[in-house]
Amino acid sequence: MAENELQDRWLWVIDEKLVASLWAEEKPSTDTKSGPHFDASKAEAEAAQAEQAHLEAAQAEAARAEAAAAEESSRVEQARMTAAREEGEALAQAAAAEESARAEQARVELAARFEEAARAQAAAAEESARVEKAARAAAEQAEADAAAERRFIATLWSNAQTDFRAGDYEKALDEYCGIIENLLPDATAHYNAGVCLRKLGRSSEARQEFAKALDLNPDLRTAKTALAWCDLELGKPDQAVALFEENIGEENHGVAQGYAQALQELGRYEEAQAAYAGLLEKNSSDVTTLANLVAIASRRNDLGLLADSSEVLLQAQPGSPMALAGILTVKLSEEQFDPAFEAAADFLQAEPTSYQGWFNFGLAAQQTSRLQAAEQAYQKAIEIDPNRPEAFINLACICFERRNLEAAQALFEKLLAAEPEQIQVLWNLGLVYEKRANYASSRECFTRLLAVEPERPDALFHLGYALFQRQKWAAAAASFEQCVNYRRSWLEALVYLGLANWKLGDLSSARHRFDDALTQDPLFIPALHCRTALALALGDLTSAPELEAQLADLGNTSPEFCYNLGVLQQEANQPEAAIQSYHRAVAQRPAFGQALINLGNLLASQGRKGEAVETWLNALTVQPEISSLYSGLQ
Repeated sequence: MAENELQDRWLWVIDEKLVASLWAEEKPSTDTKSGPHFDASKAEAEAAQAEQAHLEAAQAEAARAEAAAAEESSRVEQARMTAAREEGEALAQAAAAEESARAEQARVELAARFEEAARAQAAAAEESARVEKAARAAAEQAEADAAAERRFIATLWSNAQTDFRAGDYEKALDEYCGIIENLLPDATAHYNAGVCLRKLGRSSEARQEFAKALDLNPDLRTAKTALAWCDLELGKPDQAVALFEENIGEENHGVAQGYAQALQELGRYEEAQAAYAGLLEKNSSDVTTLANLVAIASRRNDLGLLADSSEVLLQAQPGSPMALAGILTVKLSEEQFDPAFEAAADFLQAEPTSYQGWFNFGLAAQQTSRLQAAEQAYQKAIEIDPNRPEAFINLACICFERRNLEAAQALFEKLLAAEPEQIQVLWNLGLVYEKRANYASSRECFTRLLAVEPERPDALFHLGYALFQRQKWAAAAASFEQCVNYRRSWLEALVYLGLANWKLGDLSSARHRFDDALTQDPLFIPALHCRTALALALGDLTSAPELEAQLADLGNTSPEFCYNLGVLQQEANQPEAAIQSYHRAVAQRPAFGQALINLGNLLASQGRKGEAVETWLNALTVQPEISSLYSGLQ
């Protein structure tokens, strides 16, 4: 707002206040009784009119001032607008000048760019020509290199095939690997490399190459078959069977052979045997198939198949160790030990370092009483494999048979130290100790054996025997009682149980056990001996002579029995019977001095002086130290 306009408005406000102050004075009184008041009112009216006139004049002046201020404001605004227009035109001219300068600059720069583009185009054309020339040169070189590489690879192929046919698989493998390195992936090269690796026994690496070949060419069936063979060689017959089954319909011997072998390794023997039979229909002398049939027959313990397949294999491959081993197994199983001895000798000619061959040779020799040959064979087997116990055991048994108990004991003790719970060793060592009258050690062996195998009546019997020999009558009786409980017809156990009862003073039980044994077998000599001895001990002169007579009939009487019977008969005042018993004792043992003395004394008491003298003289001849016992000859 213009300064004058503000001033006019301020003045106007002042005037309005003035007017208001004038109007705010006290109004005149309306009391008509006061005369002088009328004069004052007139004066006041005139003054008010004057004031009114002055106010109007002031208002008019204010209006003029306001109009002038408005005019001045309009003029100022007009001047301002004019100035603004002039300023805008100046700015526009300056902007136009600036834009013109920029346009000129852009034209100059565009011209420069056009010139630079022209130079770049020329350089590009030059570079294109150079590159084209270089490309032509590179293409020519690449073609030359490719041709050289083709010649190199062709040479590698040729050399690889030649080396493979010559059996130099290491060299052929290097050449196939060179082909793979210089070619794009090639199924045939990977397959051939796999064949070389398999020939070299590197089945795991070969499998990788066959797998790569199949990845590159899934229809390469030979690679799939080779992959299956690798699985078979790597101990994965389940994987091999699945792969072989994919190709089994083909007329391919390798597939059929591998499939049969995979079935065999999986223990599917009947299927494998059927598969091998199919192969033999096409080639009855296929050595590999026959050998596998021998292995199946041996595993299944099919002696008929083992004999047949071994014989056919031996015809197809004379001297075949597997065929000879099969024949040897059959002969041993059928207990044809002489033919087995010959078969073992033939086998050892083919396989002189075979532990099993020497062991079986020793076994056949042992069973045919060729103990020295058996001993040598077992010693050879032990040299080949000292960690297998069966040759030691059989060698120790031979020492036992040949009464070389010390050597047998040393061998068994060595075996037992290596493995303390070997049942067979504990058994045999217990028997050796028993033979050597080492009953404490024998008892220990059989006790340890029974701790491992408590259901062993034979061990119980020998434990009872060891206890009996150590005069442990009650414990021995308990062991023999268990034996009899296992088998009532065990005559030896019955006899020893009777003897243990006798030693315990239970003569009734002893006689019952002896009689039980004789009831089952009246001719069982040990029971007859024991029953006779018991009758003698009981003074039973009714049963004792009868029993002794039975023994005599069987040729098993003893001079001691006859002598003891004679003593009892003599004490029972049966001189003739006693004379006969003494005669039988002397007949069995002519140097039986005590029997001769007693016989001479009896003959003398019967008045048979000449016979008595002759008998006494015989007694003095064989046993002069007993001369004080006879009563004749002064």
